[in-house]
Amino acid sequence: MSPWKRSRQPDQSVKVRGVTYRPLRRRRWQPGWVRFLHKLSFPLGVVALLFVASYLFADSELDSRSDGVSNFVSAPRTCRSAPFSAHRGQPGYWSHLDRDNDGISCEPRPR
Repeated sequence: MSPWKRSRQPDQSVKVRGVTYRPLRRRRWQPGWVRFLHKLSFPLGVVALLFVASYLFADSELDSRSDGVSNFVSAPRTCRSAPFSAHRGQPGYWSHLDRDNDGISCEPRPR
């Protein structure tokens, strides 16, 4: 029977024809955070790839606003930046910007 086929303990060495072979250390000790990062490397790579793909293949029309509607912090700032007074039913009309409730928001002077 060959000495390699014998069941042996992992720490035991084997002697064949006068040469002593000791088992290789298969896994060296690593800190816990290294093992943790090693386990997360594939999922983090997939997430990074998805972010890059979403950036590269994003539709530029979704980012541009063609209806003239924008969000501002305050009502006076909105009225100053408006090129026209928005009427009820048009994009850019907000009821909280219509002081006299006549259907026209951001008018320069109330009627």
